[in-house]
Amino acid sequence: MKVAVILGASIGLQFAASALALRLIRVSGVWRAWTFISAAFLLMALSRCVTFYRLISGDLPRPPDLHAELTALAVSALMAIGISQVAPVFIERRRAEERTAHLN
Repeated sequence: MKVAVILGASIGLQFAASALALRLIRVSGVWRAWTFISAAFLLMALSRCVTFYRLISGDLPRPPDLHAELTALAVSALMAIGISQVAPVFIERRRAEERTAHLN
């Protein structure tokens, strides 16, 4: 059951990173890069959902490795944190551009 909780948390963080990446389209104005990044996070989350479903349904021949799932959880957390830390940079850049435009 411990693995299922870790897997579920990892999935949640990957969905969150996908949503945060999509929000950065509006903030940064860079739609193509953030769309691809969001899609990558979404695909990772969906793939993990299949594993999660197979785990709770008893369809896996053996449970996922606990250490591998902890690593995936850490990577998912770092991705979500990294994306959330990029947003303020783009927001400040946009504000600076607006201030400069108002001065001209």
